[in-house]
Amino acid sequence: MGSSALSPRACMRDRLGITEAQLSNPVLHRDRASRPRYNGPLYNGHVHTILGAFRPPLDLRAPEREIVPSYDGNPTCLDWWLPTDAAADGGAAAMRVRALVVILPGLTGSSKELYVRSMARQLLKANMATCVLNARGVADTPLERPQIFSALFTKDLRHIMQTHLTRERVQERLLHRTPPLESNIHHKGAVPIIGVAFSLGGLILTNYVSEQGEAETPSGFDAVYTIISPHNVSDGAAALRMPLAKLFYDSIFYKALLAYYKRHKNVMQNLPGINKKLLMDGDSPLVERIRTVQEFDEFITGPHFGFPGAEAYYAAANNFCRLHHSRTPQVCLVAADDPVCGPPQPASRWLHLIDRHRGGLVYVEMPTGGHLGFLGCPWSEWTQTPNEMERFVLHSLIHFIESADTTAGEAKRNA
Repeated sequence: MGSSALSPRACMRDRLGITEAQLSNPVLHRDRASRPRYNGPLYNGHVHTILGAFRPPLDLRAPEREIVPSYDGNPTCLDWWLPTDAAADGGAAAMRVRALVVILPGLTGSSKELYVRSMARQLLKANMATCVLNARGVADTPLERPQIFSALFTKDLRHIMQTHLTRERVQERLLHRTPPLESNIHHKGAVPIIGVAFSLGGLILTNYVSEQGEAETPSGFDAVYTIISPHNVSDGAAALRMPLAKLFYDSIFYKALLAYYKRHKNVMQNLPGINKKLLMDGDSPLVERIRTVQEFDEFITGPHFGFPGAEAYYAAANNFCRLHHSRTPQVCLVAADDPVCGPPQPASRWLHLIDRHRGGLVYVEMPTGGHLGFLGCPWSEWTQTPNEMERFVLHSLIHFIESADTTAGEAKRNA
C-alpha cells in the first residue's frame, strides 16, 4: 500500500485520524501493524452479539422529536439530542458545538436501540449534536404512504439532507438552540455534518453518497462512517442462512419485519409491485407463513422495488457496485467475526475500491466485536464506558473535525 505521507491513501487516513500503527488488517498496508489498536476482550462473535444486545439501559435523556414531511408527504421522524453543559465533558461552556452527526440505525431499528443511544451519549460528551433519522414506519413512527424502506431506498435521506438538514438550517438551529456552548470568539465556519450508520443503515448511507457522487451532486455530508454493514448484501444473506445465524438472528430480524407488516398492514396491502393475491388473500395467506428475512425480501421487498426476487435485489443493493462514484470521505468499519454480515470481503476487493474511490475511502477491520456488540470487560460494561468501536469512531471524528478546522484556519491566514 505504501506508507508515504504524500500518498492519497495516507493523506485520507491522516485526515480521519487513522494511522497504520493503529490497525492490523492487511488492506490498509502491506505489512502487519506492530501494535494493533484493539484493546478489548477477544470474545467469540456470537458472545459479543448476543450479550451485547442485553446491556442494561443507559442513563440518557429522551430525544426531542421533530416530524417533517418527506418527498411523498409521509411523516419522517427526526430524533435530536443537543449538547448541554451537563452532557458535555470538560469546560463545555467554553466550547462550540463541534459537529452534527446524523445517525441511521439498522434494520427496523430506531433511536430507541441501545447501540444508537450509546453512540449518541458519547457524541454528546464530545459536544456533538445528534440527529437520528428513523426509517419510515419503524418503532413508533408512521407509515402513511405505500412505500417501505430498503437498502436501496435513499429518497427519504436525500429529501431530508436537501431540505431539513442543509448547512444553513443546521447552522441556524445549533446557534439558536445551544447558545451556552458557543465560545466568546465568533466562529464563522459551518458546523460539519457527519453521517454515522449502522448495519442496514450503512447500506442506505453508502448507496446515497454513491448516487450523489454519480450525479455530481454534493451529498451534504463532510464525511460518513458505516459501522458493521453487509456491504456485499448477497454474502450477508448467505451468512444469515447458516444454522446458528438462522437460529439466533434471522428469526429475530424476521419477527421484527413481521411486526412491521402487522403494524402497517392496511398500508402495505397497497404496496406497488407485490402480488397482493398471493401474499394476503385466503385463509392461510403466504405473508403469515414467511419465516425468514430472505423470504420477506423474496415476496415483499424485492418485488416492491422492481426486482423479481430477493437475490436480484441483493445484487443491486451491493455497495461495491457504485461506491467508487462517491465523492464523500468514508470509513467502512467491520468486525472479522460478525455472524450476521458474515466474513469480511477479500482485501483485494477493498484495495480495488479504495483506488477508485473519488472522495477518499478507509477500510477498518476490527479483529472481533460481533454484530454491533463490542463487549468490554465486566467493569467497563458496568460503568458504561465507551466500547472499542465507539472509541475508534469518536477518535476519528474528532481528528477529522480538528483537521478541517486547521485547514480552514491556514487558508484564512494565507488569503
